[in-house]
Amino acid sequence: MDHSELRYRIYYNMGIIYFEQGEYAEAAQAFREALIVDGSRVEAKRNLELSLHTISRSISPTYAPPEEAGAEGRAADSSVFFEYIREREQERWRSREWDGESETSGLDY
Repeated sequence: MDHSELRYRIYYNMGIIYFEQGEYAEAAQAFREALIVDGSRVEAKRNLELSLHTISRSISPTYAPPEEAGAEGRAADSSVFFEYIREREQERWRSREWDGESETSGLDY
């Protein structure tokens, strides 16, 4: 039995709770997990971006405490993650575009 919808909702709701508590890194991780379960959900993508944006705004560009010294690495990881999502969406759209064009229904202007 596949419970992907339930798993998605659990991770998504955990992200919402973490975000409301100000735990933005945990929220971002929960939204990532939700997107691994279902990468087509725009609300999880939007909330992941918001969480990452909030984290990056909270880190001062002039001072990074030792526990946040890896912020550049996390930013690189998230850009790779977003690129992966973008590629998956493009593949999904391409496959949908070509599925319906197997028949010729007339001239295409």
